[in-house]
Amino acid sequence: MLMNKTLLIILIALVVVAGGFSVFNGYIYNEKRGEQAPILGFEDAVYDIDGRIVRLAGGVSEIDITPGSALKIITRYFGNEVRYDFNNDGREDVAFLLTQEAGGSGTFYYVVAALNMEGGYAGSQGFFLGDRIAPQTTGMSQDPGQGNVVVVNYADRAEGESFSVSPSVGKSVRLIFNSETKQFNEVVDGDFETSGIVKGSVSIGPLCPVEREGFSCGPDDVYLSRTIVMTPKGGGRPVDAHFYIQLNADGTFEERIPEGEYEVTLTDCGFMGCQYELPKTVRVLANQTLLLTIDIDTGIR
Repeated sequence: MLMNKTLLIILIALVVVAGGFSVFNGYIYNEKRGEQAPILGFEDAVYDIDGRIVRLAGGVSEIDITPGSALKIITRYFGNEVRYDFNNDGREDVAFLLTQEAGGSGTFYYVVAALNMEGGYAGSQGFFLGDRIAPQTTGMSQDPGQGNVVVVNYADRAEGESFSVSPSVGKSVRLIFNSETKQFNEVVDGDFETSGIVKGSVSIGPLCPVEREGFSCGPDDVYLSRTIVMTPKGGGRPVDAHFYIQLNADGTFEERIPEGEYEVTLTDCGFMGCQYELPKTVRVLANQTLLLTIDIDTGIR
């Protein structure tokens, strides 16, 4: 009898241990799933529409107009996609149209962008186009000086016409995207800046076999004697018409140059690391700042 009780206790203990192990495994599994959350597409990103945060799920969002209300604010993916690297990080982003209905008869159209980030898409603020318009086409500007401008074509009503009249007046709006503020701004003739800022730093080292903090070695003009050369790669400017950016004494630099794609080199760069670091190909966008870092290993040991 005593032996039976002992066996029963052992069996119960084994069941408890097995159950605890299963729960622990489930916890670890869920934690790992959390660490490896799926990367969201732009139809599942978060956008700011007129100050209201809208989280799409499969291209649709439904929000109560007021808590518990039967009326919904419904936001939907419309389309008219255009793809472009708006923040100059080497990944293709997307701009497109959304519609929003808020329980009335209106259907409001917005232009939004989604930046293709490493962890998923980051949505922008919406740019309001109009109510019950008829979108036509969306594309990138073909003007060589406005390469990062989105052109949205649509039909609207003439001033004073009722919403019962079908849109028949062709309109076009040009929008430039600011990747820092994540918002579109309308481009007005005469105020478009066709250049961007290039800023950053050049690092060259080591300059002697043993470097000690507080003591300099090598020439004092290691940076002042060198210049960044930016060679246009097409886009309406001759490829031999270089732009030169003088380095400061500490290797930093900042300059405004026309928008375009460039090959970057450095004058008097005969160090071992130059062939690995340069040339670089970069794209300068109008009204935006390109951060550029150049690290040169001299090979001195």
